[in-house]
Amino acid sequence: MTLSLQPGSRWTEDDLREWAGEQLRKPILTIERLSGGGNSRIYRLGTKDNQYALKNYFRGKSDHRNRLQREWRRDRKSTRL
Repeated sequence: MTLSLQPGSRWTEDDLREWAGEQLRKPILTIERLSGGGNSRIYRLGTKDNQYALKNYFRGKSDHRNRLQREWRRDRKSTRL
């Protein structure tokens, strides 16, 4: 699950919990920010049945790259080697 916020957006963990719960159509029982991530924030989300990862990409005002698409393409190329 990915989320790309607009520049200047400030989401709290409660905001992320609500948004992710709506996307999954399940209540989010736990949310934990994981270390690392560089220009993104990664969270572990827990529901009654499963755990999910949420990657929140930072997006600057002048940054028009689609980070998810770039990462997906890079990962697909590396698995073909």
